[in-house]
Amino acid sequence: MYPRPVRLLRTDAASAHITVLLTVSFLLSSKLYSQNKPSEISCFCASSPPSYVFKNWTNLTWEEAQSYCMEFHTDLASVRNEEESTLIQQIVKGIKYVFVGLSRKPWPSWSDGTEHKFKNWLIRHPSSEETGDCATSLIGATDAGKWVEDHCDRKLPFMCHYGELSSNKLTLTVLH
Repeated sequence: MYPRPVRLLRTDAASAHITVLLTVSFLLSSKLYSQNKPSEISCFCASSPPSYVFKNWTNLTWEEAQSYCMEFHTDLASVRNEEESTLIQQIVKGIKYVFVGLSRKPWPSWSDGTEHKFKNWLIRHPSSEETGDCATSLIGATDAGKWVEDHCDRKLPFMCHYGELSSNKLTLTVLH
């Protein structure tokens, strides 16, 4: 159903960054990128820890996004602190909303089961159930990085995390 990701795993952060730069440079200059049809190139992960994978090749509902993340990575992204929130904002620049692994049932924990201690809700959020049961992170907005609740059946880009949350790996995902 979904394109299979190709993963490049490196444990040395410096060589991982070089690998990312070289791979992205190659993709941007290759026929993959210059074809007249849209290509499914999805990159960008952060260094360590944890590794995030941004999926913008297609928009999925929150449940579809979680299924994809669980099948090919670990789960939708858990945002445990301000540093991780900033990291996600940097990875997905130019996108207004992105699903993260938080839903109303229940808000107290992330979809991967980790406790939801860090709170980054936009003022007056979360509000009533009429506004939606799934959390999205505001990226390309005035309140960048803040969360709002959204409808779970809305189709949006999404952020996965890969490996254990304490992982020291960089993951580059290229969909082809």
